[in-house]
Amino acid sequence: MEINHLIAKYLMGKSSQKEMEELLSWEKEAKDNLHAIQEIKNSWDAMDEIKEYQEFETEMAWDDISQKIDQEIEPSAKIMRPKFNWSYVVAACMIFLVGVFVVPQFIGSDTDVNKHFTTIENDLQLNTPDGSWINLGINSELLVGEFNDSRNVDLTGQAFFKVESNPQKPFVVNTHNGSVEVLGTQFSVISKNNQFEVFVTEGSVAVSFNDRKIVLDAGDACELVDGVLAKYKMHDVNYLSWHDKKLVFENASLKDVKSALERHYGVTIKLNSRALTNQCKINTVYNNQKFSDILTELEKVFNLKYSKDGSIYKFDSIKC
Repeated sequence: MEINHLIAKYLMGKSSQKEMEELLSWEKEAKDNLHAIQEIKNSWDAMDEIKEYQEFETEMAWDDISQKIDQEIEPSAKIMRPKFNWSYVVAACMIFLVGVFVVPQFIGSDTDVNKHFTTIENDLQLNTPDGSWINLGINSELLVGEFNDSRNVDLTGQAFFKVESNPQKPFVVNTHNGSVEVLGTQFSVISKNNQFEVFVTEGSVAVSFNDRKIVLDAGDACELVDGVLAKYKMHDVNYLSWHDKKLVFENASLKDVKSALERHYGVTIKLNSRALTNQCKINTVYNNQKFSDILTELEKVFNLKYSKDGSIYKFDSIKC
């Protein structure tokens, strides 16, 4: 039996007594052979956490890989004395294990199982099997279903969608508040607790909540208010700032700035009475800047005074 087969069976704990004796004999032949066995075993043991994913025909998979290894090993009349390059076995073990563990979770196809994506501090861009594109906002979750007979995703949080047109397969975004059905368009959805908002930038969508369905065209938005879907025209230039990475303030009040920063960075800001009644108007543009950098600039330019209590920022005063 070739040495790579002996090593494979040893790693899988399936060696017979005779095979173990042959392997030990080979191991003792040279110092390099001893190091080879140890290096391979270390690589195998390091991936112990994912061995549970090897429930299927491991030996058959190894045989397939070892055929390629055999092509690299010079044949010899003495079975136990080939010139053996142990790095091939290490590479084969790593390829085999990584392939088993990673492929089902990250490669998209129409036959894949559901995929779950979660974001915390950074948004995430991803493509769905139909060629659509999604930007998942911070602190959000997305479950992408099988794109066979339908195109369905489940959203908690916020996301921006660019949907490939397919009249035969509507694209449906399901949330615990309501659902959005489209054929091909660009739009955003926010669904957090009792907050439910939809904004369309291109095309049209149908938004459903309970027994009511409304159609939104480009520039339209709707929001769930006291259990009722309210439709309106979107005029907030910063509504999609989290997606565009750009904040624009033109004669904006501190209250407007507060709302835009909260939505953009996912923070909580409180204004005291002095800040609420302040008549200052802010004119500035922020391109892909950190929240801490914006606070620093507001301190320098507008003499902003603020404090922080845990995850809550308190704006006390600001001067024009």
